[in-house]
Amino acid sequence: MRKKAKLQDLIEDALNKRAEPDDVDFLVKSDVLNRLKPKMREAAQKIRRAILDGRSILLRHHNDADGICSGVAMEKAIVPLVEQVNPSNDDASMIISKDLQVKLRFMNWKM
Repeated sequence: MRKKAKLQDLIEDALNKRAEPDDVDFLVKSDVLNRLKPKMREAAQKIRRAILDGRSILLRHHNDADGICSGVAMEKAIVPLVEQVNPSNDDASMIISKDLQVKLRFMNWKM
């Protein structure tokens, strides 16, 4: 029984290592982005691990300009990885994208 648990731990470690994203630099220098980088890497690792595990990914985004742009960017990043990990998966490009209906708040800008 102990050998089975040890083997499972080795498999988990190998999958976690494979799911670790590459370390890339930002295109712009920003203290804010640098502070957010650990959380971004954590999110990327979780998404990559879900792909390696063959789990479904539900991509949710706001139905506004930046929400749609970020949703498309995520889809463009995820689909090739799914196709690379599992080339026989015909559903790789069938990512369910669900926009969040949000009420835009109008703000009075003072200049």
